[in-house]
Amino acid sequence: MHLWSILPSRRLLASLVAGMALLTSIVPVMGAPASDLGSLDVIPEGTPLVLQVRGIKGVVNRVMAFLDKALPDQAPLVKGFVDSALEDGFGGRKLAGLTADGPIFVMFPELPKPEAERPKFAVALSVSNFNAFRDAIFVGSEKKSFEKKGKLTSAELETGDKVYFAEYKGFFVVSQAEDAVNKIIAGGESISAKLGKSQGARLLGNDVAFYLNLDRLSKDYADAIKAAKKEAKEAIKNLIEQAPKEQKAQLNAGAGLIDPAFQLIEDSKGFVGGIDFRADGIVLSLDDELRAASKSFDILSELKSMPAKAIDKLPVGQMMYMGSASSGSLLKIAGPALKALLKDTPEAAKAIDLLAGLEFGDSASAADIPLAGIEIRNTTEGAKHVAAALAGLESSLNVGGGITSPVKGKPKVTKDAQTAAGVSFTRVEIEFDLEKLLSSQEGLPEEMKKGMTDWFKKVMGTKVNMWIGSDSKRMIQITASDWEKAETILKEHLEGKTLNSQSAYKSARANLPDDATAMLIIDPVKYGNLIVGLLKDVAGGAIPIPPGLGKGKANPSYFGMSVSLHSGRLGADYVFTADSIRELYNAYAKPFLP
Repeated sequence: MHLWSILPSRRLLASLVAGMALLTSIVPVMGAPASDLGSLDVIPEGTPLVLQVRGIKGVVNRVMAFLDKALPDQAPLVKGFVDSALEDGFGGRKLAGLTADGPIFVMFPELPKPEAERPKFAVALSVSNFNAFRDAIFVGSEKKSFEKKGKLTSAELETGDKVYFAEYKGFFVVSQAEDAVNKIIAGGESISAKLGKSQGARLLGNDVAFYLNLDRLSKDYADAIKAAKKEAKEAIKNLIEQAPKEQKAQLNAGAGLIDPAFQLIEDSKGFVGGIDFRADGIVLSLDDELRAASKSFDILSELKSMPAKAIDKLPVGQMMYMGSASSGSLLKIAGPALKALLKDTPEAAKAIDLLAGLEFGDSASAADIPLAGIEIRNTTEGAKHVAAALAGLESSLNVGGGITSPVKGKPKVTKDAQTAAGVSFTRVEIEFDLEKLLSSQEGLPEEMKKGMTDWFKKVMGTKVNMWIGSDSKRMIQITASDWEKAETILKEHLEGKTLNSQSAYKSARANLPDDATAMLIIDPVKYGNLIVGLLKDVAGGAIPIPPGLGKGKANPSYFGMSVSLHSGRLGADYVFTADSIRELYNAYAKPFLP
């Protein structure tokens, strides 16, 4: 159980962080060296949207290196198709004279509008030989139509469309709009200063990337953004009015997030996202840079950068791992929203205040199904954390105010129930109320209700036991069916049978930032088996599921996600390792192929 899991509105907090993750990133991608940032000078200042590809052949080579490791059976087929396409070209057009890893920019001088059939754009391709590229990309009558006017050359395509192209700073610049090419080759200010070195390196360092000028977006679409904010508030207001009583508190808390979300757009300078293909994984990154001294910047200034190491020492064999370097600061920021959700439950609000006032180092947790796991919080105030955890458990399971949990009565607490590794553990026993679980599923068929209850018993049991203790350096919370299982989990943590001894984990962890605010690591095959089991038990025969699906065993492998909220940036990084893609393919695709 992680820190979030003892909070009454853990779903709200998780949704808040996930929402930020979808919008933002601070990802240390393998960016271009600072000396290479000069290629950004080809992009005029104020360009609202830029797409970038890090060289056609370079990207292809990196994709193939990834496929060789992830899907060795399928990689040769893909390679044969790609090599043939690059060799033969398309419709007589071939790629020659391109720089292997040189950037290709697609620039939109105006943000594309939905009603526009053909948005204006310009393309700048890094070339090693301008003439070779020109002669290979144009065909037949197109070459005869060349008409040079100053630095600009026009050409009429076989489709009847006219394009304009020119050479500029090692790029082949082309567009269907003459003024777009002229603006680029005229020189002047570029987006380099706007982006800065950090985001510039991210834009150039990914194999495929984009840059969205949020200043320009806010200016060009000011009325639309204002209208969207108004509509969002009206929509959630209508939902609150129509929602059942037990959902109103959560919806009211959600309504409180609308203003901060739109404030984030207002406070943002630029947004960069990308995909990077590496031999050991695919990394998706998002990065949002905030304007200094803005409201959002000031809020996030409380979150400090620090290495998250506790997650490395969690025991192997679990399904899901979470780590956080700034749990205390996150709790302070999210505190007002959490307390608003729990305004009718002062006990729960007190538990939040108690936690927010404590000293936190980095923390981490692991969880598995059937329900088992461990949480480690590095702190010098372990005893106070134990007291806060106990208070949080009791209040979160008995909050009232329209928020209910499928548990019977209050948790049963036994102090000094067990001792291990010099730590005295308090036992907390929680019994589930399956009748309450069934009664909360209104409108579902009886067969589906029974399937849901059976599935709940299978993965959660009828009760859960937790052991919570501390020493001078940390708080430890273990969840298991019995003490024997709990002690095994603790020993694996203490004796080094941990994630940092596992190559599959190292592959995922190496592609996530060292100073992430929070991260999540999941074994996708284990998680997939859990979902398939849910569908089988709950949906019954309503969803056709092949026999044997979800039962295959696999080697450990991981997907990873991190969220970084500090240093004036918000960011998210997602890694899909080659190991995890291969194990998913072997478990869910290969057995059913002819």
